[in-house]
Amino acid sequence: MVFGRSRHGRYGGPRERSPGLIALFGLMMFFLLAGGIIAYYFIPNPDLLFARRNGQPISTEPVRIAFNEGELLVPRNLIARTKRRTPLGGVRQVDLQLPWPYVPRMPTKRPEEATSLDDHILMTFEPDDGSAAALQRFEKIYPHYFEGEPTQTQYKLTRYSFAAQSPYADLELFVGRLNTRPAFIRCDLKASSLGPILCERTIKITAKTTVRYRFSRSHLPQWKLIDATVTRLVRDMFHFSDQQ
Repeated sequence: MVFGRSRHGRYGGPRERSPGLIALFGLMMFFLLAGGIIAYYFIPNPDLLFARRNGQPISTEPVRIAFNEGELLVPRNLIARTKRRTPLGGVRQVDLQLPWPYVPRMPTKRPEEATSLDDHILMTFEPDDGSAAALQRFEKIYPHYFEGEPTQTQYKLTRYSFAAQSPYADLELFVGRLNTRPAFIRCDLKASSLGPILCERTIKITAKTTVRYRFSRSHLPQWKLIDATVTRLVRDMFHFSDQQ
């Protein structure tokens, strides 16, 4: 009486699987997994699918990057790096690198090809970390560490020095005014790992997003023009999502 084919082979041993079938199954699983990763990773930012290639002209066309409660519309030639929360998560940081003086849509070198950052502005879009705002630091924290009297510069900034034993001994603080608002610029006293001695300022864009920009201290006399350029770029690049 035949009740159906045994799961064992003709002689009762376990039936062997075809190596070709196993390889085919493994290849199918690989492509399914790879496709899922690509979809999850790039669909929120489809323009990032088209990475730059060395030796090819770099486009100034805008790239859309989903970011926090909105999106960034950034010229491709300015993007130096993007960071994600996890390998498959959303973008949490966008680093831009633009030549100074900046002329929109002018062909530039790729960020990775720049041999010096002395004549560049570095912009970083990132989530607000909840730390004290610059004005709060100036009013409640920094005064405990200032040393000597502030001095006036010829480019309409007030310079504050920190005590040698303070947590800010390697910095100087410059305070100016933009219309009716104070502007706080922190400058290193030593060259950074990026090359030049850098100054930086952070601007709060929204409740969740800030932009931090850095530039060579040699350009500090041009701080107002640099700030106006960055402010204009932020206004042009950052857009709230339709759900806002």
